[in-house]
Amino acid sequence: MAAGMQPVSLFYRCKNNIARVDWRGLLNWRLFGFALNRAWVYLLFIGVASSTVTWNGQAVPGIVFTVSSVALFCLLFLFAAFSKEFSLFVTKPSLFWIGPFLTVAGTVLVATTTLPGVPQLLLALIADITTGIGSGIITMGYGLLYKNVQPQHTCLETPLAVFIAALIFFLASDLTSSVASCIVTLLLPLASGIMLYFGLFKQNPDQAFDIEEQSGASSAQGLVVRVSICAGLVGTADGTVRSVFMAASGVGAFEFYHVPLVLASLITLVLMWGCLLLSKDFSGRGIYKATIFMMALFFQLLPVFLGTSFEHVLALAGYGTFNALIWILLAVIAHNYAISPFKVFGMGWGMITFGVFAGSLIGDFLCSFFAPFSPQLLSLVALVSTLIVLLSYMFVLKESDIVPQASDAPTVDTASIAAVEIPVTGASQMQDIAEGFSASTMPSTSPQANDESVIDLEAADTPDLLSQETLPFDPDIKPRFINRCKEVAQKYGLSERETQIMILYAKGRSYTRIQEELFISRGTLTTHLRHIYQKMEVHNKQEFLDLIEQRSDDAE
Repeated sequence: MAAGMQPVSLFYRCKNNIARVDWRGLLNWRLFGFALNRAWVYLLFIGVASSTVTWNGQAVPGIVFTVSSVALFCLLFLFAAFSKEFSLFVTKPSLFWIGPFLTVAGTVLVATTTLPGVPQLLLALIADITTGIGSGIITMGYGLLYKNVQPQHTCLETPLAVFIAALIFFLASDLTSSVASCIVTLLLPLASGIMLYFGLFKQNPDQAFDIEEQSGASSAQGLVVRVSICAGLVGTADGTVRSVFMAASGVGAFEFYHVPLVLASLITLVLMWGCLLLSKDFSGRGIYKATIFMMALFFQLLPVFLGTSFEHVLALAGYGTFNALIWILLAVIAHNYAISPFKVFGMGWGMITFGVFAGSLIGDFLCSFFAPFSPQLLSLVALVSTLIVLLSYMFVLKESDIVPQASDAPTVDTASIAAVEIPVTGASQMQDIAEGFSASTMPSTSPQANDESVIDLEAADTPDLLSQETLPFDPDIKPRFINRCKEVAQKYGLSERETQIMILYAKGRSYTRIQEELFISRGTLTTHLRHIYQKMEVHNKQEFLDLIEQRSDDAE
């Protein structure tokens, strides 16, 4: 009976989770801008550009893709190493347009390299540097933008953006005129840059770019390094597999990527959304394991389907899904921890770019010495790549890094006191919040921080809810104390939700008690407390209490 009811249970679980998502709000300028940027990457870097993105339809020199990739990951690493200096290219409106301008100019130069009478190698070298630097600046801009996005939205938007990018790639590369394909390709980074500019500077003109390194950032550094190493290793395995099996199948880049990339992106979308919508608590905890399992399985199936279109889909599905996974993980780290987003995305995205680049070089080397490949050698390549993926999963970025063991913060014993209901806003919105990635632990700038940084795929961030919800307050919290706390909150610009949490926390309520009284998750609570500490410019609970006490003495 229980087994027979399981499909029904999954159906209703999925139905309830779907109802919690604001699907209309999911389609926003940020999503489409990110999709346009990914579509440009597909057209220029993935290999199809050799036959479609030139004015006369002729193939461009192979050095274009090599040097451009090197310029890209070198710039990303520089962003990570010198985040404060290089962040000016993203956070200053006057310098922001350098990125889109260089990307468009480099795309024009790439298209011009095949025209007769031009200095081909010189143009190719300039095009490489400009496209690499320009696209790197745009990538950092979207990293900064997604750093300020609730994790659950990132989980939903990223695979959808990948799918939209694949559709744009399909349409642009299928145009009968090579000139039309070039024009579409060079317009993509311009349109993406406009949407990024709107998201960074126009939607929230008063926002402060949180790029300074906080004192608690060291607790998340290890996590960033592990994600980056995993990205590099798996990217290398994926790049090698795609290069080898594309050569073994005997098809050109256009046939290998054109339709299969769309189908592979659809697999990515279904897999990631399926993990979210079918989860019991609408969490993303299953995405990491599902992605690793899918890549390992698809790598092993490649020799079986060699020479068929399904082989191309299998090879590309792992590539797209893992790229989406890394972007989500980096966005979650940047969102949840007091660490510069330029360090996070510079290191992490730079490593995955380097890994794919290194994998393509290894694949070209194998093709030069061992092509045509025997079935045994293809099986060996698939096996080694699978082992790299699994070893990364077991020893580099383990599941325990992604899903921590359930633990609670130390509690303060307090007597059970009857609650008094105080009306505040937003009760009806509680059911609309889609839970996703969040942090269950806080950096050392936050109260009761743990030493080990992990990403909790279960908890969710909940926006401030301001009026129509009944929130209990203990009667031992005197109005005089509340008024003093409100003075502090007003001085440091705390939101109403942050003020409520500050009052309870200042009175010694435990994490569990605050969660129960305010009906919020652990991830929501820790995120709000982190923001409170940052706004009040304190680093531990004693400084927090001293500041409130000092404010109270001043009031008296």
